[in-house]
Amino acid sequence: MEILKVAKETNINKLAGSIANNLRNDGEVAICMIGAQSINQTIKGCIIARRYLKEENKDLYIQPDFFDTTSTAENRVTGIQFTIKVVNLA
Repeated sequence: MEILKVAKETNINKLAGSIANNLRNDGEVAICMIGAQSINQTIKGCIIARRYLKEENKDLYIQPDFFDTTSTAENRVTGIQFTIKVVNLA
């Protein structure tokens, strides 16, 4: 499973394409983000990816979780990780 990292500057169309391609090829992908703006970009990317997959009768299943990491100043930071899986529609 590939792990994508999203920042506030991430292009949502490229993110959506990457999500959709990973789901088509592997069936799942993980996305890690820290901060409100990167979470916003991730949500928008998921919405667009969902549109891409809907044309193929597929949908997204998103499982959110927390993860801990350290920043450059060695401070502990909590981020959010989405594990996304593909679901076939009837």
